[in-house]
Amino acid sequence: MRKFSWKPLRKLLSKPLSPEEFWTTRRAKDQKGIALLLAIFSLSLLLYLAMEVQYDTQVEYSINSQSVNRLKAYYAARSGVELSLLRIKIFQQMKGQLGQQLGNNAAILNLIWNFPFAWPPVLPPGVDTTNKDLIDTAIKAAKMDASYQTTITDEGTKIDINDLDSPSKALRTSTKKLIMQIFENEVQNNTDFNKKHRDFKAEDLVDQITDWIDANKESQKGGSESQFYGDYVNPGGDALNYPPNRQFRTVEELRLIPAMNDEIFRLLEPRITVYGAKAINPNTASADVIQSIDVSITNEIVTEVLKRRQDIVNGGSFHDAGEFWSFINGKGARITPEVQQDTPIVTDAALNFRIQSIGSYGTAVREIDVIVYDLQKSAQVVAGLVKKEATTTGGTQAVTSTGTAGTSTPAQSAQSATKGPPRIVYWVEK
Repeated sequence: MRKFSWKPLRKLLSKPLSPEEFWTTRRAKDQKGIALLLAIFSLSLLLYLAMEVQYDTQVEYSINSQSVNRLKAYYAARSGVELSLLRIKIFQQMKGQLGQQLGNNAAILNLIWNFPFAWPPVLPPGVDTTNKDLIDTAIKAAKMDASYQTTITDEGTKIDINDLDSPSKALRTSTKKLIMQIFENEVQNNTDFNKKHRDFKAEDLVDQITDWIDANKESQKGGSESQFYGDYVNPGGDALNYPPNRQFRTVEELRLIPAMNDEIFRLLEPRITVYGAKAINPNTASADVIQSIDVSITNEIVTEVLKRRQDIVNGGSFHDAGEFWSFINGKGARITPEVQQDTPIVTDAALNFRIQSIGSYGTAVREIDVIVYDLQKSAQVVAGLVKKEATTTGGTQAVTSTGTAGTSTPAQSAQSATKGPPRIVYWVEK
């Protein structure tokens, strides 16, 4: 250990500093402290700038990366839509060429469009190793690194609310009855709904929907149609012309009906459309739509209908309206001849489709909702109903919007279905 020495201290004490030397020494010490502070401040500033640059770089990279992910997800969803349109086109062509030859087995063609599809393909259980390796090789060779899922449903099986003002009286009557039956079934089967909406009158809602569509300004209940809308104004402050006396362009416009609320809308939304097939197709209609035909159609009868149309051995699809009515009456329903007469039934192939495609890449998800509509065939269905009514009442023959009267032959329908791509009338990207 080094021994402490008093010699330097004695030397300092023996020779006192002059004022100049004292302040020179003091300034030197102060400058050393300021230099240390400046060095610390400079280092902190550089560290702060480095952190800001790093943070901005990370944010910019994250934003650009997410934009790329959203773009890949969008085009993946777009690919699903294009493939679905191709499936619908192939179905239409095969139905036109082989529909009559297949007879009772024609329903098997529905697998072309109603089977869900996804990329990468979801392998079913039990796939052997060879086929699995082939599929894995194809997936690796594909340039698409995003994924998508697509479903195609029959939009025409839903109740078309625009038919409340159809040229066909039977279609107007049946549409109103179907909507009313939805609420009647809900009241009978849902105790909570009955308690919450004890004072709700479904007929008033249907009348206001009809007032929206029909051409006159007189309410179904009497008086002016606009009396129920109060002071509806747009953001600019100008009074809006409600109801507009035109057809609904989207189902969401129903929210503007005064008698509508969120719960009622959620009840109707999955069951209604503005792109209907102008009739009920028991071969593709949902359970809710089939049950809304008549109060005597129970859940058990609907189950039997769904089972029958999926089982080719036990009959498969219904060939005509008479077979459908006979089947459900045989299962316990009580469909009167008047109800059968007033309920339009078609058993042809699906006409109008809804495509839902969801693309995803990383954390980005994009969805595209598309509706394909066969305007010519739908017009022919309405024309056939109007012609039938005119013949029954001895009136004149009605003319369709395309300028032809009555319905077309199966060959003409098949030929028109194979021309051009499916007609898209609705396209929404989310």
